[in-house]
Amino acid sequence: MSAPEHPACDHAPTPDHRRRNGALLAFAGAVAGVSALFMGQAARKRMLESGADPFGEETGRGQPSAPPAPQAVAKGFETEDMSAATMGLLSLGLAIAIAVAIWLVVLMLHGFRADREQAPSLTAEQQTPIATPLPHLQDHPLRDIAALRRTESDRLNHYAWADPQHTRARIPIGEAMQRTIGQSLDGVP
Repeated sequence: MSAPEHPACDHAPTPDHRRRNGALLAFAGAVAGVSALFMGQAARKRMLESGADPFGEETGRGQPSAPPAPQAVAKGFETEDMSAATMGLLSLGLAIAIAVAIWLVVLMLHGFRADREQAPSLTAEQQTPIATPLPHLQDHPLRDIAALRRTESDRLNHYAWADPQHTRARIPIGEAMQRTIGQSLDGVP
């Protein structure tokens, strides 16, 4: 049995798709790791060229264009601005990480689709209906339950004699509820 074609797949899946997808995932991880390494080295180089100590008191942030207000310093607010270069690198790294994550999800979904397409068909044993063991106490249980429900509905919703001597009558439950509304169900002493 051949795998059905999907509009999203322009080629038939191959048996080695797992190996290929694993290699693609490893390649994507390597690219992300190498890019993070280069970004870290570039940031370290900039910090060393500027004379800042990455592990000291200086954090690479710049001085604000206007001095902070004395009230802000007294309340403990920050007195330095964030470096625009650091924010730009963080944003770029985040964008790259999101793009790589989306690409990996698409690759994995393609692999899962190929797994479903290559799944073996059911065997003859799996396709045979399961017969209940003997003895069969009910030949047609669905028909039996439908007949029971019809009988119960007739008893609840229609007039009929409750005994063979016709001394007591059965009335519909709706009418019985209407007759008993507002009346005490206790006997009069």
